[in-house]
Order: sequence, then C-alpha cells, then structure tokens
Amino acid sequence: MIGRLAASVLLVLVTAAPVVADEPRRFNVLLLYPEPRLGPAIIAVDEAFRSALEARVGGAVYFYTEWVDVTLYPDNVPQLELRDLLVRKYAGRRLDLVLAASSRVLRIAVQNRALLFPGVPIVFVSAEPAASADILMLDPDLTGTWLKLGWAVTLDVAMRLHPTARRAVIVTGSGGVWSR
Repeated sequence: MIGRLAASVLLVLVTAAPVVADEPRRFNVLLLYPEPRLGPAIIAVDEAFRSALEARVGGAVYFYTEWVDVTLYPDNVPQLELRDLLVRKYAGRRLDLVLAASSRVLRIAVQNRALLFPGVPIVFVSAEPAASADILMLDPDLTGTWLKLGWAVTLDVAMRLHPTARRAVIVTGSGGVWSR
C-alpha cells in the first residue's frame, strides 16, 4: 500500500522537479513521527516508505526525521513551540514531500502548512478518519492511508474463545484504554 501511495506522490514530484544537466535530482523528504522513539509499527512504516521512495526516485533521497512526541501530551500539544522549532530547523531548506504518521501529526502539518512547507505534498499514514476528517481538504497534493483498527472484531473473537472471561483490556500504547 505504501508503494502505490509513494508512486502517485512521486509522479507529482518528478513532473515538478527542475532538471539540471548532468546533475542528479535530490528529493528532500521530511518524516514526522508522533512518538519519541522507534516502536515496531513506526520502524515498519519508516522502512517501507523509505525503500519505496528510494526504489522509484532516479536521484538521491535525503530524509529529515522528526519525532514530535505528541503522544507525551494530552490533546493540548505545544503546537506554537513545535511550529517555531520546525520553522527554525527547516528555514531555507527545500522540501519535496512531507510524511505525517498519525492523526495528531497530520493535524499539525496541515494547520501549519502555509508557514512550514507551502506547496509541498503531504502523505499521511495511520490517521484515524474521525480524528482527521475536519482538517482534510481534497487538495491534489494531500493523500494517505487511513488507520483501520479491528479492536472490536479481535475482542469478539477473544471472548468467543474464552467465554468464561469476565473482562478484557486492550492496551494500545500511550492513548486511552477501551475495555469491555
């Protein structure tokens, strides 16, 4: 899925890329991850996305990576401080693509897009439709894949396998806990 998504974004990038004779085109990609560390899911997304882009780009790809730590804060993310830091870090750098890996990171990227990376395509992964629908406009340079959690189905199967169980708890990371 990442491969097809990357291919469609690269079509936009390749057609917009200036060609300099005998000089390979370098793509600058900003990866925005929600957690302060690399967990198994982030590692899988990161490796798949990087390899898909590198396989399809004729020139070099340079990845800037930011772990914006939004999972450490409740809904009140320190957006102004984060925005100011990103502005300072990426001022004067040409970005060709931004990957936003979660609903909260996507919200930060879209809300600050005009200042941080105007006109740069954004690809999102693992965004929850209900948490992101209000900020998404049908821009041709904003695309991604939705997070589809099958917790309810998984819980139903577990309860059928263990019909005498009285309680089940699903641990989902640093977010809320749903139990039944």
